Amino acid sequence: MKELFKKIRTEWMSQVRNAQIKIGDNAPLELNNKPTLIHRDCAMRYYHMSLEEVNERREAIQSDSLTDEERLIEVADALADEYYLWAQAVISHGLEDKIEELVLEVHRSNLTKLQDGEMITNDIGKIQKPLSYESPNLKSILF
Repeated sequence: MKELFKKIRTEWMSQVRNAQIKIGDNAPLELNNKPTLIHRDCAMRYYHMSLEEVNERREAIQSDSLTDEERLIEVADALADEYYLWAQAVISHGLEDKIEELVLEVHRSNLTKLQDGEMITNDIGKIQKPLSYESPNLKSILF
């Protein structure tokens, strides 16, 4: 998994960063090289754009007017847009060099949600946190 994140960071993130540099002032992207809390207006743009893509994916999933192939195409389009926005947000927050460690730490923490090797879920399928749950230690990675 670590090699996958390294490849994403070195290839994909640099492509996104370079594209945003070329776009220049028209891009909603702040470029930071260290962990940074970005301006609220920029963060809210990411939030609203991401929400729009999530809603487009939901609409595609729930659509009765599209064929399965058309629905899959729409879902793939929304996921690709979400992924691109995710990369922009990672770059904006200056987390390119930290993202793999952050994701691996969240993954480690998520595994502590298992209780006797089982996941306990609520009515919508969200995994519940048992008493043995360990929160991710993101502070140690960020600072």
